[in-house]
Amino acid sequence: MRLTAPVLGLAVAVGVGGAASAATVFPPFTPGMPVNQVLSLVGGSPAIEAIFLYSDAADRSILSGPAGALFTNNNPGADAPGTIKSFAFAGGPIAFKLENTTSGETYYTDVLDADGNGHAVRVTGTTSLATIESVLGLTPGAISGQPGVATAWSNFVAAAGSAPIIVIAWEDRKLNDPTGQGVDWDYNDLIFAFAGIVPAPEPASLALLGAGLLGLGFAARRRRDA
Repeated sequence: MRLTAPVLGLAVAVGVGGAASAATVFPPFTPGMPVNQVLSLVGGSPAIEAIFLYSDAADRSILSGPAGALFTNNNPGADAPGTIKSFAFAGGPIAFKLENTTSGETYYTDVLDADGNGHAVRVTGTTSLATIESVLGLTPGAISGQPGVATAWSNFVAAAGSAPIIVIAWEDRKLNDPTGQGVDWDYNDLIFAFAGIVPAPEPASLALLGAGLLGLGFAARRRRDA
C-alpha cells in the first residue's frame, strides 16, 4: 500500500538502500552515555507502516504503539527482523513503548525513566541501511546482512512513496537493571522504522521559532514607527 505524504509536508527523499542524504540522530548520543531527552513524534498518515529492522537484545520484549502490540522479540511467536506491519492512526502526537518482559521494565519514547534517562533515539534523513548502521554504531552489514532484511527494506521504502521514514532505536536496559545485567547505552538493542511519522518540533526549536517571530514583530513595528 502506498502511503500519502503527511499534511506537515516533512518528506524524506527515498532510495532503495543506496545513496541518501546525511542522517540526523536525535537526541545526539555518545555510546556508553545515556541521553536525557525524549522523542516528540507526530503521525501524519492515515496508515502507518512499520518494519522490524534489527535485534541485538537477549531479553524478551514487546514494542507497542497506538494500536497495541506491534512486534515481539525473543517471545513465543517472535517476529523476525524484516517483518513489516501496518496500523491505522488518525493523526497527531504519537508515542511508542518498549516492554522488557525479562526485566519487568517499560520504556517510552515520550517519557524519561525513573533515573531521568531516555531509552530511544531517532534517525531521519536517510534510507540507506549502511548509513543507519554507521550512525548507530553497528558494524557494516549488521542490519542489511540479515536474511531477507535488505529485500524487505526495499519493499518498505517503495511502499512509503513520498511519506517520511523515521528510524527509532532503543536501549532495552536501565541503570541498576533488576536482572543484574549491566546497561551499555548503545541505543541499538532493538531498531524499528516507520513510514508516515515525522519528528514534532522540540521545545528548544519552538523557543527559537518564537524568538524569531518576536524579533520580526519588533522589526516591523520599528519600521512603522520610523
